[in-house]
Amino acid sequence: MNKAELIRLDSMPDVSRHELQLPEETLDWVGMHGIHQPLLVRDGGDTRQVQTKVQIYVDLGDKLAKGIHMSRLYLILDEHSDSRALTPPGLKLLLRSMLESHRDVSSNAFVQFDFDYYLRRNALVSDNSGWNSYPVSITGTLLDGEIVLELKLAVQYSSTC
Repeated sequence: MNKAELIRLDSMPDVSRHELQLPEETLDWVGMHGIHQPLLVRDGGDTRQVQTKVQIYVDLGDKLAKGIHMSRLYLILDEHSDSRALTPPGLKLLLRSMLESHRDVSSNAFVQFDFDYYLRRNALVSDNSGWNSYPVSITGTLLDGEIVLELKLAVQYSSTC
């Protein structure tokens, strides 16, 4: 069994300071997943906060680029999540902002929000009520200038007596 060893920072090369070595390649998606992010969603006239897990990516289409700035993606996500409820126009703006932040190296963007949406529901027979959880997934993709938005919602049977 191999023992974990502490690697000294001065023994690791800083690849961002050197010229790119062959092979030169592109990547379909580069970014982050599993980001825990509060998000505002609209429910009729109300706005509610939910806790989401987010995936956020752009492509790396420039063969000479060494990578993307993931911190830019995170800061854009955080600003959008903090300042506005998620709506179709807001999601489109988020995707365009992601691309704008990487305009020299990227032409495609992807973001996905996964969360549980809770609603209090009345019982079928009695005067009682209880909470139901509805798993939601909202995806936005900007590919070759075309934006596609998807909403997935699971409605599971549950009854309150």
